Amino acid sequence: MNTDQERVDLQEILRKRVSLRLYAERPIKDEDKDLIIEAAMRVPTRLNEKDWEAMFASRAQGFNPSNTLGAKNFGQWMYARKTGSDYSAEMARSVRIAMENWRGNHMDKNEKQP
Repeated sequence: MNTDQERVDLQEILRKRVSLRLYAERPIKDEDKDLIIEAAMRVPTRLNEKDWEAMFASRAQGFNPSNTLGAKNFGQWMYARKTGSDYSAEMARSVRIAMENWRGNHMDKNEKQP
C-alpha cells in the first residue's frame, strides 16, 4: 500500500464486511455469477482452478430447477434429497410441535423438558 488513504480504505472495507444468510428467490445472472466465482478464486486457498471448476460443475449438475423434488432453490433441493421430505411440510411440522410444547416462557437449552 502506498498511502495512508489506501490503508484507511482497506480497513474500512474489512470493517464493513458482511456475511449474508438471506437470499432472494431469483436466479443469478450468468455474468454476475462469473464475477463472483472469479473473485472467490482470487482468495488465498489451497484450491487451484481445476478444483474450483470441479466443485461448481458437480453442484450445477445436481440441481435442476425443473426437479421432481419441487425445490425452489439449492438449499431446499439438498434438504429434500437428504431427507426425502418436502422442506415446507417439515418446517410446518417442526413449528407446530414447537408451538404445542411452548408454555409462554423463554426457552432455556438447560431446562429439562417434561
